[in-house]
Amino acid sequence: MIKQISSALGFALVLALAAPLAASAQTAAPAMPAMPAMPAMDVSSVDCSTAPAHMTSMMTPPAGAMEGMKGDDTDKTYAALMKMMVMHADMMSKIEMKCGKNAKAMAMAKKMEAQLNDNYLTVEALQNGF
Repeated sequence: MIKQISSALGFALVLALAAPLAASAQTAAPAMPAMPAMPAMDVSSVDCSTAPAHMTSMMTPPAGAMEGMKGDDTDKTYAALMKMMVMHADMMSKIEMKCGKNAKAMAMAKKMEAQLNDNYLTVEALQNGF
């Protein structure tokens, strides 16, 4: 009986000493900043009869759209262009999933969706590191 009481007291002492340490460890950890998710691409207004033309038009940016991306820093230019490419790929995947008819192409678009968000976050982190 004394052994049980001794064990219980020892356990209570360990808990009493560990609780403040655990609390201070939890408050000492810095909060990680939330990474912005890829902007939502709304394809609800895309007419499936014009979807191919819509996707093709994304491959040719409007005049002047690339001016802000020109410079002498290869890394910054790469990050800016990759961000634009990932966003266009996301839009094309969503259009394919909405309007496509080939099961394999639609499955590929769905699989790419999961990867595109990760790629976007990676490019965002790269741009924020400059």
